[in-house]
Amino acid sequence: MIGNKIKILREFRNYSQEYMADKLGISQNAYSRIELNKSKLTTDAAEKIAELLQIPLDDLLSKDNPIITFNNNQIAKGYIYNNFEIQKDLYENIISNLQQELNDAKKREEKLMHLLEKRSA
Repeated sequence: MIGNKIKILREFRNYSQEYMADKLGISQNAYSRIELNKSKLTTDAAEKIAELLQIPLDDLLSKDNPIITFNNNQIAKGYIYNNFEIQKDLYENIISNLQQELNDAKKREEKLMHLLEKRSA
């Protein structure tokens, strides 16, 4: 999805979510929701993100994954091939984020169960 593509390209540029959010004039939380595909991306935001990530808007919005060419620091349309270390790091980061989301959901569930127990007592 587009959020993951934005995240890959942001990390390639070594930009933090805070940096991107600041440049877009939104909170870090609002930006995070874009990368997690939890909020709809407006045309204006997509244009600004493409500009920040230095790629054409069409490439950002396409279904193709980016090819990252390291020898000249360029990004092109296509797929990432034969760079298992980068893919491994990205997947580990995604897994870590999902684990954190799961932990947060479990905490919310515990709080809700506690509230339900109080009400039924």
